[in-house]
Amino acid sequence: MTVALRHKANLESILTWKGEAFEERRTTKKVDNYDYMLDSKLTFSYDQLQNSVRWNREPQEFRAESKGKSFSSTFSWYNSAIITENASYTYLKSGTDQNGNITFRVIIDEPYKGVRKIGNKGFDPRFFFSDGGDITYKRLMFLYENADNPKLTERHIKREGDLVIMTLEKTVEGVIRTERQVFDLSAGGNLVEFYNSGSTYENHREYEYEEKSGVWILKSYKRLNITHREDGSHRSTRTIKWSNSVVNAPLDEDEFTIEKLGVKHGDYIQDNKIGKLYRYEGVLAEAPLRPKSLTGKPLPQFENFNIQISSQNTKDKMLLVCFWDMQQRPSRNCIMQLAKQANQLKQKSLTVVAVQASKVDKNALNKWIKRNNISFNVGMIEGNEEKIHFTWGLQSLPWLILTDKERIVRAEGFGINELNEKITMLTENQ
Repeated sequence: MTVALRHKANLESILTWKGEAFEERRTTKKVDNYDYMLDSKLTFSYDQLQNSVRWNREPQEFRAESKGKSFSSTFSWYNSAIITENASYTYLKSGTDQNGNITFRVIIDEPYKGVRKIGNKGFDPRFFFSDGGDITYKRLMFLYENADNPKLTERHIKREGDLVIMTLEKTVEGVIRTERQVFDLSAGGNLVEFYNSGSTYENHREYEYEEKSGVWILKSYKRLNITHREDGSHRSTRTIKWSNSVVNAPLDEDEFTIEKLGVKHGDYIQDNKIGKLYRYEGVLAEAPLRPKSLTGKPLPQFENFNIQISSQNTKDKMLLVCFWDMQQRPSRNCIMQLAKQANQLKQKSLTVVAVQASKVDKNALNKWIKRNNISFNVGMIEGNEEKIHFTWGLQSLPWLILTDKERIVRAEGFGINELNEKITMLTENQ
């Protein structure tokens, strides 16, 4: 528990961190005579309060061969990225134009998609604290809280000065599994060595730290993975050395802008969040405003609907408002189903009001209402449609809104087949 708390406290004390790093990657596979190498220079910035991180990758040397033939890899194109609380921005090469010039694009996605899913191919500095940041804290606390679990007591823990060593060795179906983790209390409780192995694999990681501004940050990271196979082995290494680190100092205001990634006018923006592809001309396209939920709020006033609602007919009654469009089959079906239930709904102390959500010919609307024996009040939007849709929280049509007897919205956006259930729940809670 001491290791876990010290490790967590150290991570939480890193409010900002920026610096440089040099990374070497090597991969070989005997079976395919596969040989891959990539050397990169990186700059990075991290801000805990903004929950944002940025890195810029500049490949220095790249080589990839398989069975004696060279090949290209999109991994070598992987350049820069920003992860914020609301989105991820990945900046990479997309090809060449008609003049042979390299073209670039930005991919905007949800924060836990895209770049973060790339995992160890990215360069979020938090990731390298035990390959997952606070995941180490959670694992250690889980072991501490479940110390009486027989399956977990197989781990042996000992302390040698500031080093805390946790080992596990067990045999499962004749296969010996070994695991060793070493934590250094004098270096923020961080992991300094990790090793595990089985019948077909070996993983070894080493961490070195340095103290800056009273907190411990990474100075070097080495990882070796070996996978044994009958026809050879798969061996990969990753080595990172940090330099010029500055901790807990103010960052520039533009630290997490796409210009810091290197984005230039004319680069393509592929925004998966709003489903749009366009060229960047200095401003990112904004997502269309989504109406806010009315649930728990008073129902807006019936304005610009050309509809008369008697207070006598609605006093001490629940209210159901149905926004619909007579030009759409689902909307027409919804209104007709409400018409069939009109008497039953009235007996349940519920008043129904329908609002045609787009401008149509009034005579055509009235004829349709009369022909289908619609007995409840039906109005039509006569003002700014977009503004009214936003005010009433409409996201699709038909759109049902149910209030209690005090005109407070209790449910919205549900299907007509859910209406009786919503009414039952509402009456039981009143």
